[in-house]
Amino acid sequence: MISFVGADAGAITEQHVADVLGAGDVVLLAGKGHEQSIIHGTEKRPWDDRTAALDALAANAERNGVAAAVHAVRGDAFAVLKELREKLLPPLDDDFAGQLGDFDDLAALRADIQHRLERNALDRARHQFADRIIEYAIANATVDLPEVLVDQEVEVMHDEFRPGLARQGITEEVSTKNYDLLMLGTFKRSILSGSLFGGIGDYVMKNSKIPTAVFSIKGSEFPYRKILVPVCETLSTRASFALAMHLKQALGSNLVLADLRKYDKKKTHGFSTVFDRMGEMISTYGDNISVIRPSLSTSLLEEMELVIRDQRPALIVFGVRDGKSGKVRFNSNMKNLVKSTVQDIVVLKK
Repeated sequence: MISFVGADAGAITEQHVADVLGAGDVVLLAGKGHEQSIIHGTEKRPWDDRTAALDALAANAERNGVAAAVHAVRGDAFAVLKELREKLLPPLDDDFAGQLGDFDDLAALRADIQHRLERNALDRARHQFADRIIEYAIANATVDLPEVLVDQEVEVMHDEFRPGLARQGITEEVSTKNYDLLMLGTFKRSILSGSLFGGIGDYVMKNSKIPTAVFSIKGSEFPYRKILVPVCETLSTRASFALAMHLKQALGSNLVLADLRKYDKKKTHGFSTVFDRMGEMISTYGDNISVIRPSLSTSLLEEMELVIRDQRPALIVFGVRDGKSGKVRFNSNMKNLVKSTVQDIVVLKK
């Protein structure tokens, strides 16, 4: 019989062999049997695997009142390398791109990487060029700078420093206090802007550790008389759906649920409970809740634009969640809708 017994080094006892040892069995000590010492902490103590095993076998035989013929044989083991394998990389496909973030496919991942590399290269070039100009100007300056220019530079530096203080102050506040929700309001950004909610809004959305709702405000209508919620995992979360229900109840708004689940490439919960418990939601949050199932396009972005044009909501509610990296990522559909629509937008990060 062959049995495998796990024991820490220096801990071979009769209990390790008592349950598996039988007549004619062979005990193999597979370890560093050639070493004659063992280290406990910083102390080096004498130790021999064979002696410890023989003592354990003899003690076990004596305890059971049987005679045991045991002896130890030192042996050497050899291993022959038959094959050297290398680590296999995952296939470079759409599934791999989705694992790295909210990318619809591999092309979206490549485009994002290229955009970031180009942006970083441009930033480096601009800073290097500006540094050379400043160094040259300082090295060749022959007149004292007017005080008014110094004062203007100090004012610019102060204006640039102030948003940083605001960002850090908000994130520090929410990290040290037991808030349930952080809400911010920003003016709607241009479609050409690289920012979604401005420097402060983007920073807080990405770095806050609690649920955060940021409103992109055009100021067309308040209180909101009609709220639109796209029901799909690409643009919403269950938390953002709950926020929309509470806003509807607080403002007495009409709520429109656009069932766009057919556009989800990856589904986890599918918002199934939303439609299964519609009666319960109406009794809790009030009536004036309507469900539409548009099917006018094969594109989620185009479908949303058609729904917005048809329903004319005052507020649209979106939802995002932290990615696997711990940072929130906005997919291209959401970015376009937040910037291009004239309606107010709120995005809730779970």
